[in-house]
Amino acid sequence: MQNDGKLEEPGRGMLVGNSKKANNIVSSQLNDATEPLPPPEVALPRVSISSAKKRVVRYIWPRDPKGPAMTAGQLSHGKVAGNKLRNWGATLNDFYWVQRIPEAPTGLTRMSGSRLAAWMKEIGEVEHAKKEIEWSEAEDQPREVFPCDVGRLLEDRNPSIFTLRRPLEHVDVFSSTEGEEKILTQARHPENKAYTFQQRIPFHLLPKKLIVHDDGGTLRVSKDDRPFSRRPPKKIHVYRLHLSSHAKERAVRQRAVVQKKHAADNSAGGMLFVSSSLETTNLSPSSCVGPNSEAIFAKFPKEPEPPLSTPEAHLYLSSERIIGRGHHSAVYSAEWEVPRIWLPSFRPRVCEQCASLAVLEKFKKDMPDVEVDETEYIGTQISKFLFEMARRSAGEGFMHEDTSKTEMGYAIPVRETDIDVQWQGPGTYCKHETRRSNKTTFRTLVSAKLSIKHDDHLKQEAKNYQKFPAHFFQHWNGYNIVPPLHDPTPIGAVVPQFYGYYMPEKGDGDQGYLSPILLLEDCGTPIDVEALDIDDRQECASMLFRFHNEGWLHGSVFPRNIVMQHGDIQDWPAYKRHSDRRFRLIDFGRSEKGDTTMESWTAQQLLMRFAREGSVSALAVLAAHAQDARVFSEILPVVCNHISHNPAPSTAEYPISDTSLVVVVRCFKVLSRGFNKETCQDPGFGSAVAVLCPRACEWLMFSIRHYLLNPGTVIGDDSLGNDLISALTSFFSFISEIPPLLFIMVNHPGFARTITEAWLFAFKHDHQVRDHVSHIITSTSKSTEPGVEQWKTEHLHTLETSPLDVVSITVDNIVASLQETQAVRWMFLESNLTMMIYCFSISTTLRYRYLASDSVPWTCHLMRHICSHRMMERMSQDQDDIELRLGTSLLCLSSEYLMNAFYENYTWVAQALQCHLLQTLMRCQPFVERFGDADNAPHTLKGTFTAVINKINTSLLYRPVIRQVRKALDRIKCLEVSGWIDSIPESDSLGLAWTQLKKAVASRWNTRHYHVSEQDNLECMNDECTRTGMYDSLMCCAGCYWVYYCSRKCQKASWLSHKEECQDIRTKRRTGRPIPPSHRDLEFIREVVSDDIQNQKIRIDALKKQFLKKHPSRKKKRFPLPLVLEMNYRDVPLEISVSSMDKYRYEHSWQYLLDESLLTGGAIVHLSLPWGPDDLEHLDLVYAE
Repeated sequence: MQNDGKLEEPGRGMLVGNSKKANNIVSSQLNDATEPLPPPEVALPRVSISSAKKRVVRYIWPRDPKGPAMTAGQLSHGKVAGNKLRNWGATLNDFYWVQRIPEAPTGLTRMSGSRLAAWMKEIGEVEHAKKEIEWSEAEDQPREVFPCDVGRLLEDRNPSIFTLRRPLEHVDVFSSTEGEEKILTQARHPENKAYTFQQRIPFHLLPKKLIVHDDGGTLRVSKDDRPFSRRPPKKIHVYRLHLSSHAKERAVRQRAVVQKKHAADNSAGGMLFVSSSLETTNLSPSSCVGPNSEAIFAKFPKEPEPPLSTPEAHLYLSSERIIGRGHHSAVYSAEWEVPRIWLPSFRPRVCEQCASLAVLEKFKKDMPDVEVDETEYIGTQISKFLFEMARRSAGEGFMHEDTSKTEMGYAIPVRETDIDVQWQGPGTYCKHETRRSNKTTFRTLVSAKLSIKHDDHLKQEAKNYQKFPAHFFQHWNGYNIVPPLHDPTPIGAVVPQFYGYYMPEKGDGDQGYLSPILLLEDCGTPIDVEALDIDDRQECASMLFRFHNEGWLHGSVFPRNIVMQHGDIQDWPAYKRHSDRRFRLIDFGRSEKGDTTMESWTAQQLLMRFAREGSVSALAVLAAHAQDARVFSEILPVVCNHISHNPAPSTAEYPISDTSLVVVVRCFKVLSRGFNKETCQDPGFGSAVAVLCPRACEWLMFSIRHYLLNPGTVIGDDSLGNDLISALTSFFSFISEIPPLLFIMVNHPGFARTITEAWLFAFKHDHQVRDHVSHIITSTSKSTEPGVEQWKTEHLHTLETSPLDVVSITVDNIVASLQETQAVRWMFLESNLTMMIYCFSISTTLRYRYLASDSVPWTCHLMRHICSHRMMERMSQDQDDIELRLGTSLLCLSSEYLMNAFYENYTWVAQALQCHLLQTLMRCQPFVERFGDADNAPHTLKGTFTAVINKINTSLLYRPVIRQVRKALDRIKCLEVSGWIDSIPESDSLGLAWTQLKKAVASRWNTRHYHVSEQDNLECMNDECTRTGMYDSLMCCAGCYWVYYCSRKCQKASWLSHKEECQDIRTKRRTGRPIPPSHRDLEFIREVVSDDIQNQKIRIDALKKQFLKKHPSRKKKRFPLPLVLEMNYRDVPLEISVSSMDKYRYEHSWQYLLDESLLTGGAIVHLSLPWGPDDLEHLDLVYAE
């Protein structure tokens, strides 16, 4: 029923605790070495209450952007369980987030897939969610889940019982009685083991008479619970079942339904007898053996009527087996001896040997002339009669193949005959069933609840159990979203199973008080709230909400009245896991059915008077109901009064009374829960909260400084301070979205610094406060209210002066909102771009997160927006306003950020060029001409543009960059926007960089065109490829786009060696990390180096002469080492130098390159390539023609 900790894959359905087949489970469980799991020797580890949810809605249902809005009255009912709640799903994957109004993307709600699919079909919106609708149609149907059949364990526990019997010889028998299953192994269970009884028993089968065996005077329950001076002797008492009139009517109806169903059931079981002389292995009643044989179907008499009542049962009580004791009652674990016929394993059956003997006697009577040897096996005798019957009827069968089942069979006539055989059950087994136990009853464990004298709680609880709807006792597969919860929860039973309310029989003869008995299912032990995770707590809450959904009030909601047991209901005892926790509500002596809303409202009115007097408990109860607008309107004046009379202390040394602090905590909890989007529309509410905002800011600043940042420095209870921070941050998280209240908040002195420090601390330490504080800062940063810019400046200053390891984690929250900001908000963009560049330079993790979040395309888009036509018009009007200067500053910051990104990997250069970076630089002519040399920290605009162009130049070693630059230059030429930069003399750094870029592109493009284009179709990356020559084209790996193959066959052959590399490249590309150069890139770099050596031959020869002149000792050596060309491609222009081979003896390939150079005459080159954060340096052998 639960799928915690695992994400279900589509198409697999819900994972149910132990999904093995029943036979396999029983066979495994009934092994000699297997016994039920013992309880743990140590206590279960306590689970942190802040642990993450596992049962959450994970997927979003796609909507048509122009689709209609959802309204509650129009939505269809999808699949529902027995409780009729509208949102049911078989797995966690069957729930979705969906936009009720497609035009409002933030208006999301959770809903089941079956309900959404039905509604989408009604309105015709199926094209946008085809996969989701298909998944919904394949979803399992709601079904009731039943407990495991302990009768299987009871039958198999007896060491004298083997349920696998020797089959009849020479005849194949097919039993059509339902439920006949064979257990293949013998059980070794303790004979005295009693299992907990969890089956549901209808009212008409509850025992009318209960014989109670009382050991120790258990029935004499007293309030003081004083021990007896002498242990009372064992006594037997007779009790009678007492049902309400409503339950009696239901019992009559249930009995009538059973009788009617049995009368209408005309089908009877039987056995099919077929001669097996041909030794066919796959047989079925529809595919029988022949030819020259016949089959006979022996039809059983009609199955006897199921039991309609239970006359009596026995209950064994002991004072030593007490479970718990309360003010009015006591609960004991008791053994209940009940009929075995209640269990599915012991329903009536027919003995196969008795049926075979009946068939044989009928054959002998019908064909007395057929002689058979009575000493032979029964099957052999029956086979002779079958062959004789076939001979006399001259039946010729024919051979056929059943293609639907892919098995061979023969079609032969089948005759039916009635036989006289008895149905058997516990106590009526025949002589052939000596291995079966003839016991008619078994003992099982239940809970017996007793009450003290003159107390009516037990009687009222019994009446309530008889009034509860059926689904309170049922277990269903799947999950429900139970309002007001937002996450799916399992659908177990809400209450224990009810096994009757019994009163002592009059004239029992025993003097004194005897308690009535309420028999219930034993559902475990009371919960420890602190040991439950968030999913378990929500499951407990969902049961109470389901209880309320039917109009029932519990009346005593305490942790002691929620019990927990381990293992799913359908699991066999040996397979119940302690990690599977299941819950029930108990103790319904105070429960009643009524209008929960009116009763809650009445209770709130009674509590209001105590709240005005400062009652902490009253405030706590009222806070739980503050979400109701009517309740909040009543509470708000009380809250305002308390907060106004409890100012925040000015220093930590000022003593705070715990009572005052608790009152403040409760008041702010009321505000955080009650002040929502509905209540904020009321002007009275908004004005009242506006008056409280300054005082709330003081309390928040005090609590953060002295409870969060410096815990232990304040006089008072630290736990109360943490509750205060949680309530306050939740309150400010909402009001930060309301402009008038936000204005008060951001203009409060010191608030920005305090909330920023809390943000830093929360991201590093306290995750509970993090979400609220993050929302406050994000909402404030997006606001355009007066004072927000000053608040943001103080906020950023606090970040810049904080430790770098803390800032690198915290500022990550800015990135998401940064890309959503409109480009016209210059000052906000400038400040956050500065922070982004700062974090980019100090945090590797944050740097890659920026790159993976499409920060490079967004920055190019921002630069294009700055150079828009509107800005150009303002430039032409010769206006020197702040917006133009901020635009220039943003261009500098954007260029600086792109420079930092380009240093990471050449892929970001290609991405920026694809986003029209060069065209954008050409459009920046007015800015460069007007503000190019102006000081715009940290660099001038012309200087940053020059650095960007030079960095693009150094990246021309990689083919993707060459292609994008070539396309960009062609577009610039067509648009005729490069005239201004072409006119800049080479004495200017920007003009020189542009000229060098164009020359480098022309050179690299020629190299790519003449040397690489042909080689691209020559090399298949499969090392075992045997094809030679040139291919028409090579196919690229669709996963990494990094390797090439000549055919799909080569790709499959190379996949095992390439799989890990492919996944690694995809991960790096997704996370923004550098990708290594491919084989084609390395080959291209060698060709570039070869061409550069050829083009720079005169310069290289001169450098070699200068080196030899400086090192005359080389001429005296007999075998001097070759010289090494050092070529630095990291800067523009290319730097070339000459060095000795001795300098690189540490290189691992030193000897290999030396030998190859001497043999082939190739030049040994030391390359310095621009590659990621750390430049790539290595020796290589280059052949220059």
